[in-house]
Amino acid sequence: MSESKYTIDVQRAKEILGVSRKTIYNRLKSGELDGKKVATDNTMKWVINENDIKQAKRVQESVEVVEVEENISKEQLIESIQEAVNSQNKQVIQESMEKVTDKIDQQNKAIQQLTEQIKRLKEQQNKSLWDKAKNIFKQ
Repeated sequence: MSESKYTIDVQRAKEILGVSRKTIYNRLKSGELDGKKVATDNTMKWVINENDIKQAKRVQESVEVVEVEENISKEQLIESIQEAVNSQNKQVIQESMEKVTDKIDQQNKAIQQLTEQIKRLKEQQNKSLWDKAKNIFKQ
């Protein structure tokens, strides 16, 4: 990974993820977060890969933890997880469809512009052929 990716310090990571410093250090130690120590002002300081922080934030936002007072069955847990995954998949699919639709619209516009340009070129070519034919009969 490039050097520029390691831009988030522990304090900022803690603020972004809403967890304690200890949690950030534990995640660094376990490898859950990609970080490295760099020398700054006679001390060593952890800097964390910004992509890992973004990914951890997405995971954190997509997982809702609910405390329950009663045990649930394995089937209920599986069903709940499937519902959550399906909901997230629908959102991803919707975002992808919007991107695809935008790309198709851009391509259609480009095709229309090229079609108009081809039409103009054909008209110019036909005029040129007509002028040549007139010149032949004038001689």
